[in-house]
Amino acid sequence: MKERAEDHTDRHKIGKAGDPAQRERQLNTGSAQGVQLIYKRKTRDARVIEVLANAALKRYHYGREHYACRVEHTADVLDVACTVMDTLASSYERMRRGDLLDKLVHKLNALRSGPTVGSSTQQQEQPEQQEQPRRGGCE
Repeated sequence: MKERAEDHTDRHKIGKAGDPAQRERQLNTGSAQGVQLIYKRKTRDARVIEVLANAALKRYHYGREHYACRVEHTADVLDVACTVMDTLASSYERMRRGDLLDKLVHKLNALRSGPTVGSSTQQQEQPEQQEQPRRGGCE
């Protein structure tokens, strides 16, 4: 989220919300300048992602709950954290280490060519579905 009064700066805040549009409306009610949702991404565990992002962006912390770094950098941190978290959450215990790493590298490489903040093709990604365990037999 970004306060409209800070449109000329890179100050912004990160957070989680079950309904981002409703959260934006709530924040606009309490802000004289208003706020604007600038990026959203679905993930399996928003709480974990928020903790990771707060740790990764700590050097840019500004004031109580804002960050003063490029919004694109924050979106990149969120994308990488979500990709790692969702890939790990979708893995199954019998998956070999090399297969898990290959899957993670493939997903991370897909971020290179994906949409960025502000691009017209930016879409909300869905968390990856968990793989189903195989029944019987050996792997």
